[in-house]
Amino acid sequence: MVTATAGWSDEMTEAWKATRGLIVHTLAGGGCVQDVDDVLQKTWIAANSSLGSFDAEKGTFAHWIKGVARKQALRHMTGEAYRSKATSAAEAAAASDAVTPYDVIGTDPGLLVMEQLDAIRRVSQVMVVLRQVVGDVPVLLERSMHLVLECDGDVPRAARALDVRQEALRDSHRNILDLAQVIDKALTVHWARSNAGRADAPVTTRDLLECLPAADAERRQWITAMVKAVMACGGFECVTATALAEATGWSVTYCRHGLARTQRLLSVALSVIRTGAVATD
Repeated sequence: MVTATAGWSDEMTEAWKATRGLIVHTLAGGGCVQDVDDVLQKTWIAANSSLGSFDAEKGTFAHWIKGVARKQALRHMTGEAYRSKATSAAEAAAASDAVTPYDVIGTDPGLLVMEQLDAIRRVSQVMVVLRQVVGDVPVLLERSMHLVLECDGDVPRAARALDVRQEALRDSHRNILDLAQVIDKALTVHWARSNAGRADAPVTTRDLLECLPAADAERRQWITAMVKAVMACGGFECVTATALAEATGWSVTYCRHGLARTQRLLSVALSVIRTGAVATD
């Protein structure tokens, strides 16, 4: 499904792990030390995606990957600082009677309308691709739509109306939400590549991993395990349920189901990034 990543030697892996101290030191300046594991993961993804740019004649791999780690840590802090600043400003605006840039209606009602139209168009595009993905089993999407639109997210009520088990409805709904997130992120990557004239460029491992669903506690643990497995096995297509089970201590059955779901999501992401749609037979 995905081209194998370049192999990492033991020395390279140890050099990557050794960047943890640098990341801790860098994040401490922005009050983001709790995100060390996230940035360490991003460092490997970024380094793996740009291994071709490493030139041993210009320095050691350890020195090179420290530069990657520092850049990822600074980028992470910049993103966190921006979100924190925007949130604080919006909260201050809400508590004030003054018209501010965050008071969209006060500054320009037309801007709010345009943003709403853009959001509607975005949702429509995601839904078109989502329908392509679930084309063989449209009932899953219909169930999710009924849950959200008719039952306002009330799973017991929707399960009774649809005559399905609550557990089955929750699982299928989560699958639909995961697919929608992956499609939305993949479309963003597709349009960015198209606008930059890079539509035919190879899709990188980093492109794909960044399309995975938002990382809650459970998903973050799974995604971290996947990144380590990809690194150890040399590519997504080389990762097996047995390898994941040995690395994590989880059951082979759990890993098999999770791996199948992840591979499906990444397959959808790859197709959408390349074409803006999902390939059909």
